[in-house]
Amino acid sequence: MFTQQGRTKIGLIRPAQMLAALSPDPALSTVAAEVERKTIQMIDEAK
Repeated sequence: MFTQQGRTKIGLIRPAQMLAALSPDPALSTVAAEVERKTIQMIDEAK
């Protein structure tokens, strides 16, 4: 989280992209995509 031009911003490292670079395991990709989806949903609800 950071402030830019007087507004609070929330940053996100996308788990799906990060894990795809680290492992080809499709099970990890599935979990990472779900974590990413839920995290984005939480951020959107916090707006």
